[in-house]
Amino acid sequence: MTPAFDLLERRKDKFMLWIPAGLPNASPPFLVLSAFEKGPPPPVNQSTRSQFIHSQNTRFFTDVVMAFGHEPYVYIDFKQFHLDQNAPEEAKSPDRWQSNSEGARDGYGGRLWRYSWPVDANGEDVVTSSYDPESGQVANIHPSWAFHKGHVHRWMTSFGSLNYITSHDTEGGLAKERLYNFLSDSGVTDMERRAKFAFALFLTAVGIPMIFAGEEFLDQMDRPVGDKQSDPVNYERKSEDWRTRIFNYVANMVQFRKSCPALGDNDTEFIHVDQSRGGKIMAWKRGDQDTEGSEYVVANWPDKDKGGWREVTQQRDVPAEWVGREPLMHWEAKVYTYWSG
Repeated sequence: MTPAFDLLERRKDKFMLWIPAGLPNASPPFLVLSAFEKGPPPPVNQSTRSQFIHSQNTRFFTDVVMAFGHEPYVYIDFKQFHLDQNAPEEAKSPDRWQSNSEGARDGYGGRLWRYSWPVDANGEDVVTSSYDPESGQVANIHPSWAFHKGHVHRWMTSFGSLNYITSHDTEGGLAKERLYNFLSDSGVTDMERRAKFAFALFLTAVGIPMIFAGEEFLDQMDRPVGDKQSDPVNYERKSEDWRTRIFNYVANMVQFRKSCPALGDNDTEFIHVDQSRGGKIMAWKRGDQDTEGSEYVVANWPDKDKGGWREVTQQRDVPAEWVGREPLMHWEAKVYTYWSG
């Protein structure tokens, strides 16, 4: 597999957004974004597209959003799994409203999922026996809710949790903005230190890290949150010194996460907690004794007689006499390993 194409570094090249037409079974059409040095790509079909894309040293990604209900249950049993929030018969349905009671839900062009029973005109539950994927029996269940539970179980047991610092679902109000705006709105001025702290914890945690584009150098919102769909990442900000330092810090941590075996192990042990200094200092270990590269996050762990310790975020060796004894600054995270790669 070829490496992912770096749009940030190649953004000034000539790019082509390619929407192939006339391909068999291509509904909707797929998109390929890449740079071609010798003109447009040749015609391809379904069976040869991956081969062609890889020959251009480009990795092919698909991004499928199913949150809004584009799936077969719309046609199989709409009323059990979905609702039309504008239909008169749904006036008393609890699923019509936002969970925070701030208005009706929006399908954004799709069909809203139902989470409880369908209701009649009086708001009474319409209970129907159906197959329960959890027990394997026919029972009185919420079909849509059982459907989601089954998918969550599959995801959590096979793939793990998804972790975010922020996400594309930016909204108005504190704690729903980009990280830069959240820190600014909270009166924080040492943003570089806070961002590095957040990414150190984030990229060494159990689960799958998802980075909202631009957060790797602390981009900020330029338009009102209602215009977020037309507020693109401003990559020019990456050239600012402090943002470049954040970007390099995150890139280093991403590389470490990809390569260190201990970060593929879910075993986590908290080995030290200190609340005596007006804050909380915590140290934990990822991986067990049999996992190559077991590492320690943050300072103040018990002394370990192990040679070759390195501090990952600053990419430096740790002298033997300082192992477990290095100072830790306010809002600082340190990542240590003796794994050599």
